[in-house]
Order: sequence, then C-alpha cells, then structure tokens
Amino acid sequence: MEIKIPENLTKSNIAKAVTALNDKLQNGEIDPLKLLAELKFLETLSKDAIKLTMQYAIDEFDKYGEKEVGTLGVTLRKKEAGIRRDYSNTPLWVEISNKEKEVAGKRKDLEKMLSSLSKSGEFIFEGSDELQYMTPPIVSSTTVIECTLSK
Repeated sequence: MEIKIPENLTKSNIAKAVTALNDKLQNGEIDPLKLLAELKFLETLSKDAIKLTMQYAIDEFDKYGEKEVGTLGVTLRKKEAGIRRDYSNTPLWVEISNKEKEVAGKRKDLEKMLSSLSKSGEFIFEGSDELQYMTPPIVSSTTVIECTLSK
C-alpha cells in the first residue's frame, strides 16, 4: 500500500487517509494482514526516526530564536519533557513512600490470590484471621493481532 504524504500535515488529512484505507479494506482492495505488517513497520520506523532526528531538530529550532516554528501545516514548539523529581532527600517523603509500597505489596498479593479463585466464597487472607467474602476478578480483554518484526 502506497501512502501519499500531503503538503499540509493536518489531523483532517490524517482522517481522510484513514477513511481511504478503511474504504479499500472494506472493498477487499487491500490485504488486511499485509497492511497491518506494513503499518507496524512504519510505526517502528517513525518511532526510531523521531529519536534519531530530535537533537538535529532542536539544534535547527534554536537557529530561529522563536517560541514556535511552523512547517508543512505543523506548529513546532520546544519544551521540557520527561521532567523527573527525586524526593528521597526528605525523610517524611521516604516514610510515606515506604508505607505506600507496603500497602501496594499487600494489594498485589490479594490480587494474585483473587486471580486464582474459580468461584466466590469466604477466605482468610494472609495477615488476617477473619473470614472475608471474596470473588474472582472481572476479566475483560481485546483481541489483537501481534506484529513482531524479524531482525
């Protein structure tokens, strides 16, 4: 499937391209398995190419000396992303974090036990001597086709 990249990269042009793909899928003009494999390839290519290109784009953006740059109908802005803060230098934060981890661990143990239940009933959970009414979790899923690109 050949995808033509329009001169203006807009959300409406994406919607038009998706509609065109959908029409071709419904009319049987495209093999859906082949298209899915090609799209997975493009997704991986795009992700890796964006990582590769980002520093070059930052350097180019800085040449403009502006807050926003427009090209191909796209507005580009430079911003800080992935900001991380380390609070471990504050004892109160460490204490609260440790309590959270303890409770989260107990919740995960309970979830593991609940996942193993085949029917509802009264059970004693580890760390408690009281009977608790417990039911298996509600399970839902979405069927997908996994795409694995060979090396």
